[in-house]
Amino acid sequence: MLSLNLRSTALVLIDLQKGLLSLPLAPRTAPQILATATRLATEIAAAGGLVVLVRVDFGAGLAAAPQGATDVALAVPPGGVPADWTDISRS
Repeated sequence: MLSLNLRSTALVLIDLQKGLLSLPLAPRTAPQILATATRLATEIAAAGGLVVLVRVDFGAGLAAAPQGATDVALAVPPGGVPADWTDISRS
């Protein structure tokens, strides 16, 4: 089994933004993902490790969104992206 020294470990949390977690997800649900991320972040932070929350924002009108071939096309909701789309989800 892998053993980590939590004081010298960094947890990098990516794609925990409200817009992404509002999409259909599998095999885990958004609440399951957030519960696991919260548990891990709490344990690592309590041990003195580093927790990094990555927030991606493609700017107004998604001007900086990747162009060309991607593994999954960017799904823009009808009417555009809500104002809180890139906010980190905490619940």
